[in-house]
Amino acid sequence: MTLRCMFSPAMPTRTSIVSDLKFKKGQEVACLLAAANRDPAFVENPNRFDPTRKPSQHQSFGAGLHFCVGAPLARLEISIGLQI
Repeated sequence: MTLRCMFSPAMPTRTSIVSDLKFKKGQEVACLLAAANRDPAFVENPNRFDPTRKPSQHQSFGAGLHFCVGAPLARLEISIGLQI
């Protein structure tokens, strides 16, 4: 079973090129949301844990129309969890 919130399949309506990757019309494409904040275009050395890293643009909750409706709850839960 695949969780829809972590794996979002889609099909392009036309052939497109995104970041040097070619996607054909009707080809299944998936975005693994668990990879957010691991993109080297946004985060230097994304695979290295560094609690002193300067904050960058946060990617985990999406943006605009696709912003995660659960983001406020997630932020509240982590703030409470860090106090324990």
